[in-house]
Amino acid sequence: MNKNILKKVALSCCLALVSTHVMAQKSVDQMSEAFNNFTTKLLKNKQVTLVVNDQYEGGYIHKYQFDAPISVLQKFDDTMLECSSASFQSFVKTAGTESGSKKEIRLAYDVGNKSTYVFPVEVDNNYNMQLMRDPKDESMRYAYMLTWAKRGDRAVGHVVKIYGKDPQAPSTNKKDTELNEKPKTALEFMQAFGTLRSIYLKQNDELRRDLEWNGKTWGRKQSDKLPLVTAVANKISSLCANYIHLLSNPDKLLVQRTLRDMQSSANDKYVGNIFATAADNMSFKRKKP
Repeated sequence: MNKNILKKVALSCCLALVSTHVMAQKSVDQMSEAFNNFTTKLLKNKQVTLVVNDQYEGGYIHKYQFDAPISVLQKFDDTMLECSSASFQSFVKTAGTESGSKKEIRLAYDVGNKSTYVFPVEVDNNYNMQLMRDPKDESMRYAYMLTWAKRGDRAVGHVVKIYGKDPQAPSTNKKDTELNEKPKTALEFMQAFGTLRSIYLKQNDELRRDLEWNGKTWGRKQSDKLPLVTAVANKISSLCANYIHLLSNPDKLLVQRTLRDMQSSANDKYVGNIFATAADNMSFKRKKP
């Protein structure tokens, strides 16, 4: 492949990334404008029964309780659905439908996400929740919730907007994977291996749920959990490649069997191959370099 073709491919990849970022920012801006327009109209028409605006370090929560004609909600509800393709998590339910095992929705907020706003999921209520990451800082999250019940020709309910640290975005992305890269004993190796395995299992399970949700809802076979899952898999592979000599043969066998289990449970083929290669490359007679 000549250099000109490589340059064109690289440029196309860059443009695709820029386009994705622009579209995400557009959806975030569209949602913010729709929320402001909706709540301004509620206030102007004196259809608000309670308002709570609270700012805290790194974020805020805006809550409006309303009693308004159903038609007033329609545009905002439609905008939420329109922008849902940019959400990393959504929940939509119409009145009269069951929610399965989902009994409540909990949205964390405040400094360190120490507070929680809880919405009981009731059969007779309508729900539209969209969670969107801030394109400028993916550790931050916008949470929108519109929930209401029909009372004649009116809607009685709540609308909430939260901005703050995303409790689902691993603040552990760097911290929890930056373990001691030079274990000096078998105990240190097994502790590092065990910690990385725990992170992997949790994130791999979230990856599976993401893939199932995205596939059923949007027809997309992708998840933003994949980079972290891959990073943890590479960390485990590096740990085994460089420090497996610290272990006795029984411990090596345990690690190898665990790698095989992680391979079989991987929800991404490439990640599974990382574990397979790490297990294949283990030597039970390897000497310290």
